[in-house]
Amino acid sequence: MLCDAASIREGLLHVLGAGITFVIRPNYPAPLNASIGLLFGARDLPEAGEDHAFSVTLRREDGEAEPGEIKANVKFQRPPDGSRLQSLPVALDLHGTGLSAPGAYEILVSVDGHDRLMIPFEAKVGGEEPTAPFE
Repeated sequence: MLCDAASIREGLLHVLGAGITFVIRPNYPAPLNASIGLLFGARDLPEAGEDHAFSVTLRREDGEAEPGEIKANVKFQRPPDGSRLQSLPVALDLHGTGLSAPGAYEILVSVDGHDRLMIPFEAKVGGEEPTAPFE
């Protein structure tokens, strides 16, 4: 899910302002200023103990990718007590990711080159420039 913020603590995914379907910025280019919270279920998890290529790409409606693809190698680990892994939380900060223009976008999440999730949203024009807090 696209959200205001996401973090992981003690194996739990914490999200704030989840379910973003559009963002409003006064002008473009503009920062996305959002995060992604993912929770992979046990049936969706690749083999534990092996490295897997994880990537997140932001694409415009014309299919062109915005700069700043996130790539990482992730090793999914079984719990230390040997119990079966039920879910894997992932929190990704996309606040520094840029939006080049208003329009439709999608965030594509891939593991080992296989598309696993697509999160659509729209960028609109409106509002005012944000001001720094406590000015």
